[in-house]
Amino acid sequence: MVVAGAAHEVGAARALGAAAQLRGSDDLFDPMVARLTERLRADLGPAFDDVYAGGRLLSRKDAIEAIDPDRVLVADPVASP
Repeated sequence: MVVAGAAHEVGAARALGAAAQLRGSDDLFDPMVARLTERLRADLGPAFDDVYAGGRLLSRKDAIEAIDPDRVLVADPVASP
């Protein structure tokens, strides 16, 4: 479950970076983005910055895919197989 949770957090950090890439800038003043960023920084530590930066470096096509809910694998760490 810890691995699934960490994978979910890494995916969220990457998606935040991808969304910033598509917008053309960070959106740190949006309350939801600010809260999520704060939580992910606390959970991932210094790795957050690297993962977020990776999302920012994606091509437009890859950034769209990174945030497309129909393409993103969502793992529920609580659900049983």
